[in-house]
Order: sequence, then C-alpha cells, then structure tokens
Amino acid sequence: MYITVSDTANIPVEFKGSQGQLVVPDTGTFTYGVTQLDGTVTLATQTPTLGAADTETVITLATPTTGAEGTFVLKYQYDVNSTTYTNRITIMVVAAPKYIITENDVRNSVGATDLVLPDEMIDLHQTYLTVKNSTDLGTTDLDAALVGGGYTAQLANQAIRYAAACSALEIMSLTLIKTHTEDNISVTHFEADMNALKDKMRGKYYEAVGALNPALDAELRSVTALFLVVNPDPDVFTGESAT
Repeated sequence: MYITVSDTANIPVEFKGSQGQLVVPDTGTFTYGVTQLDGTVTLATQTPTLGAADTETVITLATPTTGAEGTFVLKYQYDVNSTTYTNRITIMVVAAPKYIITENDVRNSVGATDLVLPDEMIDLHQTYLTVKNSTDLGTTDLDAALVGGGYTAQLANQAIRYAAACSALEIMSLTLIKTHTEDNISVTHFEADMNALKDKMRGKYYEAVGALNPALDAELRSVTALFLVVNPDPDVFTGESAT
C-alpha cells in the first residue's frame, strides 16, 4: 500500500484464526511496530488496548513514521488461546502525486463499477512510475508536464489514466467471472468486448503520449503507414484491399 509523505494513514486490520475466522485476541497480546526493510526500527512496538469483543481495529500511522519516502514493513501480531499470529503489511511512503487521475477515472474509462474493478486492482502510483520511465516519452519530463498546466498537463494525466486502464483490463481479463450479478441484473462479459476495449485504451494512451512526444507521434504514424502498405489482405466485410 502507498502513503503520501507526512500523511496520516488509518489502516484497518482484522484478527483471524487458523481457519480464517474472525477471532478476539487474548487480552494484552496485540502489538504492532514498523521497521525499514533492513530491520531498522521506525516505530517501536506499540501495545494498544482493545475492547473485550474486538475482532478488528485500526492502526494509525503518522509523522515521524511517515515523514520520509521509503519502503517499510508494518508488523502486527496477537495471540488466540496462546497461539501467536503474525501479519505483515508492506508500505511505500511516496512523494505527493502530481497527477490528478483517480481510480474512478480509470473505472469510467473502461465502463466498470467498483464491484468489478475495486481500488486495489488499480495501481496508479506504479502506473505513474512506469509512464514516467517509459521510452515512449522520449525527452519529455512527465513531472514537468503534469505541473505545467493547460493542455500539456491534461495530456500527461490522460497518459497515466489510459495506461492504468490497460493494466486494469489485463487483471480483469484474468479475474472477471464471465457472467455475474450486479444490482440484481445478470451481466455477461465477452472476450471480444475485452480485447476491443484493450485496443481502445492502448490507442488512447498512444494518442496522449504521441502528443507529448512528437518524435513518437511521427514514428507511430510511420508504422501505421507501413502497415497499410504491406497488408494487402482484403477487408473481411467489404472484400476490398486495405491498400
């Protein structure tokens, strides 16, 4: 999970037993702490008091724990009938994002609800890093484009939006049940629909990136023109040659 530098994060956790059932920890056994990946302690072990029937709680992390960028491990543990259960959550503290795209924007792009495409299936920060370091941008600085305002900032945000949509669709194609019920309505998803949507999102991505990087735009146009020249196969509907 990601936390923005200096933000306060409220992390819900559940207490589960050996069969995955919710349980109430033994009194006084719930503890948590935060370390860096090399084992350096960032937050010393805490022993909060739980309610007598609590099967879940919220762990709050704030500065100085979240005061600098880095990757940390939140470790929490508890006993149930003297058996110790240990859980770890990896946390990446990152700089405040410069993009304004949200998970809802990505869902709207592919026409999905949060039931089909929940937030945890959309990794905007990873997508931002991927686009930022992509050769597609050439010499274009994504961060500068994002904060530059106007049309350039819009293009930069759209590049992240549609790249995230492409990634989300890849996950959806693996996890989505072809037919499911949404709001008491049976919805069926066809593979052809998914493939067409992937192609559309890729096209939108390259449209945005090509506008940010004219050299890539010229290259894409060149490849498209080459495809039209060397692909004489007739159109399956009209019977006419592509050339």
